[in-house]
This record gives sequence, C-alpha cells and structure tokens, in this order.
Amino acid sequence: MGINMNHEKIVPNATTEITPQEGMDTNLIELSENDKSFAIGKVPHDKRVAPNIFLRSALFSLIALPSGKNELVDSDKDVFIPCQDGYEVSVRGHKLDQGDQDVYLECMAVALANINSKVTFSHREILGALDISVCGTAVQRLRDRLNKMVSTSLFLKRRENKTGRWRTYSGNLLNWSEDSGGNMSVQINMDFLVFLQSDFTAIDWQERLGINSALAKWMHGYYSSHKHPFPISVKKVHELSGSTNTKMYSFRGEINKSIKELAAIGFIEPETSGINKSDALVIERRKEKRPPGEPPISLKKIRKSTVKKAEASVNISDASVTGFDLLGDPILGECTENKKRLATGIYPQQFEDVWAIYPKRAGDNPKGAAYSQWNKRVQAGLNGDTPDTILNGVHRYIKFCQSTDKVGTEYVLQGQTFFGANRRFADEWKLPVKKEKSGVIDAHVGRQEFKLSEKGFL
Repeated sequence: MGINMNHEKIVPNATTEITPQEGMDTNLIELSENDKSFAIGKVPHDKRVAPNIFLRSALFSLIALPSGKNELVDSDKDVFIPCQDGYEVSVRGHKLDQGDQDVYLECMAVALANINSKVTFSHREILGALDISVCGTAVQRLRDRLNKMVSTSLFLKRRENKTGRWRTYSGNLLNWSEDSGGNMSVQINMDFLVFLQSDFTAIDWQERLGINSALAKWMHGYYSSHKHPFPISVKKVHELSGSTNTKMYSFRGEINKSIKELAAIGFIEPETSGINKSDALVIERRKEKRPPGEPPISLKKIRKSTVKKAEASVNISDASVTGFDLLGDPILGECTENKKRLATGIYPQQFEDVWAIYPKRAGDNPKGAAYSQWNKRVQAGLNGDTPDTILNGVHRYIKFCQSTDKVGTEYVLQGQTFFGANRRFADEWKLPVKKEKSGVIDAHVGRQEFKLSEKGFL
C-alpha cells in the first residue's frame, strides 16, 4: 500500500532482481549535473528505492528508544558508522533506527515521484502507506522521525566499481514541512541523488511491512541488496546491523528468530539459511517468486487473525486491532477504536479470566491500562508470549503474594506493570524458604535467644 500518486522513481541497479519484464520503464530521463548524469525511470508501486550505502551499514541501527526519546550520536563531532567495504559513513546528530528507515523509504518514494515539484500529503496517507493506524501518538512519532532526519548531518563516501574513484556527499537525509492544515511535504536533496547514481536497491515493500523485528528488517534490506549473498561472520553482522546486544550467544538467537521471520514471508530458503560451524551467517534467497498479485505471508496479519479469533466471543472486528507503530510495536490505548473498547468495558474473555484471579492490591490498579499491556504482549507474540503463558505467570504470582502476605497491600504490582514490557509474568516468582524458629528464655537478661544450625534456627 502506498500514497496514491504516479510514482516516477529510480531504476534499480544490477543487485536487484527487478527486470523490464516486471513492469520497469526502460525509457530513462537523464538529469545532468557537473557532467554527471542520474537516471530516473519508473519503479512498480510495490517496491521502494533504498540506497545501498544505507542497507549495508549501521546507519539505521537496531536501537529501540522509548516513544518521544531521541538519542544523539554526537552533536560536536562526526562519528564513524560501521559499513561494508567500499563505503564510508559518518554522522553528527541523532541515532537512527529501522523505524526511521521505514519512514525515509516512503518519503523518498513520494519525493522521487515528484522530483521537480513540491507535493503535499496527509498524515493518514503516509501512515497508511506504512501500515500504521492513525492516532495522535502515531502522528507525533512521525513528526519526531522526520525532524531527526532533517537535523542529522551525514558525510558519505562510496567507491565506484568501474573507476575505483570515491564519490562524496555531505548534507542531511531530507527536508520536510507541514502547513496549518496538517498537510506535509518532503524533498530529497538532488545532490544526494547525483551521489547515488545507480547504487541502490528496489526492495519489496509488502515483504518489509510484514516484518516485525528490527534485526529481521535490517537483514531483509542487507540481503535484498545482494543478488547472490555471500557468508559473513556473525560478528560482522553484529557490527553492520548496529546491534546493542552485548551477549553474542543472545544475538545468535536473535538471528535465528529473524531467519524464521524472513522465511515466513517467503524471502529466504529456511532449509539452507543459518549459522554454520564457522560462525558465519549463510543466507539463500528464495528462488521462486510469488505469482503476480499474491501478497507475502504477513506475520502481523497472522497475529491479527489470532486476536480476532480470541475476541470472537465479544464480537470485536479485526479492524479494532489498531496496528503497529513505527518501531513495529502495537499501538494500543490511544487510537479511536481502542478508546471505544476501554470506554465500554468490553474485553476479551481470555483477559477477563486473567483479571478475575489477579491478586487484589491497595491503591490504583486500572484495568484498561493492564489490558493494553496484556494485549501488546499477546499481539506481538514474542518470546512465546500467549494468553496461556501469561495466565500461568499470574498463577505463580498469586502463590508468591499469598506466601509473602502481600495480597491486598500496595506491594502487589499494578497489572500494567506485571503485563508490561519487562514481562514480569515470565519471572519464576520462587516462594521464600520458611525457617522454623524455636528458642528459650534467658532468665538473666530477659530476652529470647536463638541458636543457629546448618539447617536454620533451632
């Protein structure tokens, strides 16, 4: 899904699998600047043009900052970003993530469709193209991401394959504006397009929209830019993706999950993709293409279908699942449909079952906020989180609270905390070991004395 325009876009290079027979316009327009030409043609609406220098570097990394929080790389000096040989990237400004890249790719598509004119579009159009439900939070996060890309300064270098000479670009990613009516416009620096020449990839947009995790998105972009991927070490993947995971065994687990996610959308061959004995990641692109018009398998749609079945008893339609934010997390509790649900007090039966047995606490424990967090975990389906596993966690917590006499006190966790991002329902909640006490009265000092043994008090 994209913004409804006649997209005049870049023709991809040889690293992509797009051919003129697949809808590519071979009548190119040449824009000349300083004796260096830049070819613009037509790209199918289900593709998005991505510079290879971005796909093969950690510029759009795997960081995941809380909503509204922007982190600076360094505002005083350029910071070099890990990238594949043949490129150099340095940044001054904000750290960028895969959610920023989603926004950038859609904005680039809009800008390239109207290369010589200023085009406006609404929040609803661009968020719809990103498969994100429209609400106040989503619109503000969109503005935040655009502002980050405007204020981040880049210095890029790439080596030309034919001549071996280096080309350079210095500037920001894009410029944008918004009028009083909420209409937005974006522009891409022409110098940047001249810098790129043909060094870009047209990636499958529907496939990317079907990906949830940041690492899987990075892998999809990186391996889309290689027609015949070569093995690279897990350490190099960690570096190029900009992962903040300091435990390599845990990062390997993330890679394996991402492989399953990419296999589910039909991007790679799962049987021949994985980490080999030399600790190198081997990826084989799927050879068979989807028939024309057949969409990829979307994990988001699978999750929505699961939620719809779970809520069938209360007759809540699939449209009430409010979608995912720019980081790939579900947006809940602030969009219109979810507000209606919270206002009417109608919740899925599986949540009602959990809430009915949740330990009572002194003080506030808002049910709506607890449901929003519970629903996020269920929709995302990460780490094996299901209504049943969460229910099991509640049972463990009930026993813990009863054993420690916390039931009915302010020390019981609020539901929104228990079901929140820290996943307290996954804790073991081990019961405390009770030690038996016995003692004798010391008649001389009038106090009770206790003797210790290896097993506890005697």
